[in-house]
Amino acid sequence: MKKINLLLGVMLVTILISCGGKSNKKEEAGVTSGTDKKEVKAALETILNKDEISNKEVGKLVSEALGEKQAPPSNKDYDYAGYEQAVKEGKIKPREGEEAHYPDTFKMPSHITFSDQSQYSNEFEKGGKWISGGVDQNLFIPSEHNLKNTSPEKLAEYFSKYEKKGTYILLPDGSTVEGNK
Repeated sequence: MKKINLLLGVMLVTILISCGGKSNKKEEAGVTSGTDKKEVKAALETILNKDEISNKEVGKLVSEALGEKQAPPSNKDYDYAGYEQAVKEGKIKPREGEEAHYPDTFKMPSHITFSDQSQYSNEFEKGGKWISGGVDQNLFIPSEHNLKNTSPEKLAEYFSKYEKKGTYILLPDGSTVEGNK
């Protein structure tokens, strides 16, 4: 029910804005005729946030209402919006194919293989280290931060299940686990 009300609200505000009509919600959000796209977006977000939905849902609905292409949502483990923006600005090349790996640059501190290659790695949340041993040969050495957030057993399980062959993790006891994907 909340989503239906939310969608109706977005539609109503969008129509009112495009028609230059008056509305309490519109006035409450500070929207007037001639308002530019950024102001419309901010106004819609103001109205939608009062319904206590997630920022992800707000962003998606606002983008849909304004006819914008929606970037993949960021989540607690990866900043997809940051990645898409960097691709759009030509700062990095887009990944090729659905199976291609996203760059570590946008891994969040909660990602299981959060590394020092991430823009979010810092002295307080230092990521692990990837060491390349040549073509398709990589070793991940988890940092204190990685080990604080994920047990060695869970790291080993993750690597075994999700990382490709030739990708290893060096565990605190000196053992290594290879990916099986």
